Amino acid sequence: MAFAGLLAAIAADACLANLALAQVVEDSAGIVTAVEPEPQPVKKAKKPIKAAVKPVDKAAATTPKSTANGGDTAIIVVINDEPISNYKVDQRVSLLRMMGGDNLGQKLKARLQAPGIQDQFRKFATKRNPKSKEEVVALQREFVEGIKRQVMAEASPGSRDKALVELINERLQLQEAKRLDLMVADDELDGMMVELAKKNGKSSKDFEAALGGQGIRRDTFRERMRAQASWQRVLARRFRGQIAVANNEVDQGVATGSLAAAAGPEMQVQRVTIAQTAGADDATTAASYAEAEKLVSKAKGCKNFQALAKKIPGAKFETLDKISAGALPEQARPILANAKAGDVPPPMLTAAGIEVYAVCKIAAVEGDAPPAAPATPDEQRSSVRAKIEQSKLAALSKGLLSDLCSNASIEYRNGATSKRACGGD
Repeated sequence: MAFAGLLAAIAADACLANLALAQVVEDSAGIVTAVEPEPQPVKKAKKPIKAAVKPVDKAAATTPKSTANGGDTAIIVVINDEPISNYKVDQRVSLLRMMGGDNLGQKLKARLQAPGIQDQFRKFATKRNPKSKEEVVALQREFVEGIKRQVMAEASPGSRDKALVELINERLQLQEAKRLDLMVADDELDGMMVELAKKNGKSSKDFEAALGGQGIRRDTFRERMRAQASWQRVLARRFRGQIAVANNEVDQGVATGSLAAAAGPEMQVQRVTIAQTAGADDATTAASYAEAEKLVSKAKGCKNFQALAKKIPGAKFETLDKISAGALPEQARPILANAKAGDVPPPMLTAAGIEVYAVCKIAAVEGDAPPAAPATPDEQRSSVRAKIEQSKLAALSKGLLSDLCSNASIEYRNGATSKRACGGD
């Protein structure tokens, strides 16, 4: 059947009168959700297309499909035999945009509802001369995905580069974690997701629905968390006991004030560190981690945090005042940046050992809040020491990732390139 006749037949059904985008516009407000695509051959219609057609399945209509060179499942880079597809990059771009506060979904919806969009789709599809309803729907998805990429590129020209390099770096980090048998397990990841949802005042189901509303699959967010948490373990294993901050470094930092706080509201937190020596075996580390988890479960914010810490042999307690999340160890940043007063996040592995934080208070952003009491000399020193430790750990982390990049096999495909180097920010 000719393309014009095919569209006429499809349009004869009222529920498909706007097949050329209406259904996809509705579901693309969140930038195309549903399951990750698998390459599937296009099936030819065995019978003529009838005038009356059943409604398009909503999930199927929003599931990206494979297309020739540059389609959603096209492999654009292979890292040590592990591929990354266009779809993975698109998902990461959406995640980065969401974290940056831009509502890309609304921009996409507006573009898909713009005057003349139906004619654009008809011209796009006519060039490919589809022979069946299934092929029209596949072209519909391809058309929407193309517009989505345009919107993403216009919103942030370097977003795909950043997303791609971030995915490459994380793939190398996960490969190293797997090699060292330090990969975060699914059940641990489930706990992290529950905790993060709770901190945002949502249930896990509502949190995942919020992600879906931005076109971000649950697995996309989980895999980013897995990479970050697994890399923490790698750093703890590789650099355990190697980060030392001399008193004269702290003195200089206090005297010069050169280690200014990173962006973000200032907060007061309490920190408990259970040191792990270089010779500690996995059983000892597991036992210490269990103690840290017990502390989290019993803590009531900062009210009883210090008292609980005293019950853990060898644990170090300290109060960090007037410090921002950005000045804390890398592992703590994403969690504490979204924390509220009274929160006690799960334990985290750092180069200093196993750390647990309790958020005591967060400075108000408005200028009418009463000024916080000045930090004591000990609090100042603790804050400066934490910043120096973080700076040294960040340097070690970057150096290790750079080594992994140098030794990796990274092959770009389907015309993909990146202006950013592997291991870069």
